[in-house]
Amino acid sequence: MKHIYKISACLVLSLCIWACSSDDDIDGVRDINALPQLNSDDGTISVFDTNRLITIDIKSFDGVSISSMEVLSGDTKVADVTINGETGTFNTSSLLNTNSLATGTRDLILRYTTSDGLTATVPISLEIDKSISITRSPARVPLKSNREENFVTFETFTAGATIDDVEAFYKIGEEGMQINTGLSFNTEKDSINLNDRDYLDYGVEIGDTLFYDIVASSGALTDTISTSIIFTTLGFGNVQSGIIDNGDNQLYSLASNETVDGEDEDEIENAEVMFEIPANIRSTDNSDIQFVRVALPAGINSTQEYFDQNDLIRAIEVFDSGAKSDAIVNARLDDLYVYRVTRQEGEEGKEEEVVYFGTVIVKDVAVINNVTVAIAFDYREAQAVEP
Repeated sequence: MKHIYKISACLVLSLCIWACSSDDDIDGVRDINALPQLNSDDGTISVFDTNRLITIDIKSFDGVSISSMEVLSGDTKVADVTINGETGTFNTSSLLNTNSLATGTRDLILRYTTSDGLTATVPISLEIDKSISITRSPARVPLKSNREENFVTFETFTAGATIDDVEAFYKIGEEGMQINTGLSFNTEKDSINLNDRDYLDYGVEIGDTLFYDIVASSGALTDTISTSIIFTTLGFGNVQSGIIDNGDNQLYSLASNETVDGEDEDEIENAEVMFEIPANIRSTDNSDIQFVRVALPAGINSTQEYFDQNDLIRAIEVFDSGAKSDAIVNARLDDLYVYRVTRQEGEEGKEEEVVYFGTVIVKDVAVINNVTVAIAFDYREAQAVEP
């Protein structure tokens, strides 16, 4: 009768001990003086590696060799192992299911017979990975932004199979029509620059979800990885509060969020707006700030609601299309304006012009004896983005 022994990874050390003392039994188990092991380089393959030789390393002791070996999946034989000295090989084509490999861990068994007539089994596991993976993809992207993180980055992997091409397809919304981007990619790793895609021309709106399918191909095989990105608005900075009056606090710097001393000539240069009788917020001589009054769009019930939506993109659009003024005239409670201002920023002698957009809402107008004496306001602003 043949004796069949099951050898697990935890017995490898025991096998080495047996080889040093072949006359002894361990726990009543007879010596198996040959051990096959999956080559460490072949532990992970890709779904494209459908015709790859998997190498089995053979360790033998005391002149014993392995005379035959086969690969089992469960109780079913799927392949014979070709033995050549201290190595054996079998082809991954024996593991195909409808001409493809499924991702995941493939647990297999090596059943072998030694030259001294013993039969044993050893379990092995193959990891089968996708041939393409996304390494970076932002969950949300502001429209019209130009951020460094606005990239979908992918890389490919095989254990030897050739990747012939990579294509990218997108659609807007779950039910959208899938469109080939027409981009050319490096087949090892590459990126889709979301800043280079003028999605506004494709009808993308705030809140839309963009779906990408990136497809790698190898011969007749394809492998797809998907990602989705929500388009959001680009917001302003934090809300700031200011106040100007017809007394000592007539001048204000929106950039530094503080009143400016009108008696200090150096400070006066920093003032961007000023209180003007009867109840105006006006640009100073040192500032090019311009204002456009906001007309509430449908669905927005108050100027405060509009202000709280914190939408830089819409503010720029309103400013570009609106009637511009260098003053908020006769300021009243809850008046809402968008503004544009240019500032000089950078090291001394290397200053550059930087454009900011903002929204400002009048929060209070103080009146004494029918004369406006102070105007309080909230505002938020951000550096302009490319249109």
